[in-house]
Amino acid sequence: MPDNSYQFFSRLEEKHLSPKRYHHCLGVAKTAEQLAKKYQVNSKKAKLAGLLHDFYKETPKEIFINLIKQNHYNPELLNYNLGVWHGFLGADLLQHEYHVTDIEILNAVRYHTISDPQMDTLAKIVFVADYIEPHRNFKEVELARKIANQNLDAAVLFEIINSVNLLMNQGKKVHPQMLLTYNTLYTKDSTAYKLIKKMEEN
Repeated sequence: MPDNSYQFFSRLEEKHLSPKRYHHCLGVAKTAEQLAKKYQVNSKKAKLAGLLHDFYKETPKEIFINLIKQNHYNPELLNYNLGVWHGFLGADLLQHEYHVTDIEILNAVRYHTISDPQMDTLAKIVFVADYIEPHRNFKEVELARKIANQNLDAAVLFEIINSVNLLMNQGKKVHPQMLLTYNTLYTKDSTAYKLIKKMEEN
């Protein structure tokens, strides 16, 4: 991608997204850039992935429904909503409509809501940055930010735990990839979960 990709997509988002969504994307981009420097991955790539994560968030749901039906996606996707579609399908739209070819960026966009057991560090960073960016204001956000500064896997686990609890309390369906990601990370490194419990107690 050209060096000016961030400026190009930023201008597009400013024009086509609501001001609130646009500023959220800028916040995620900045947070992803900061986390990338901490966890030693390409910060420019992280910044762009953070910017692009909600590129299709305000796309009419009918477009995604038709995309799922016409392109032979798993019909199970129809049981979800824009919260899943804008990332999972948005990555494919970025590739086809804007020729974004970097697989790490595409996967970061694809999995920023549902997660994935095989997420690389960049995808984990965008997943977490979306949760803790400066415009977020909810009960657990300060703790989430502290955890993210200590351990990236713990931050992913913490977000999944809280997201699953929220979805269940609202009577909404939980995407199975979130549960699989939780089980994978929990099994991979028990210290991440222990860190969460320790920081919750302090």
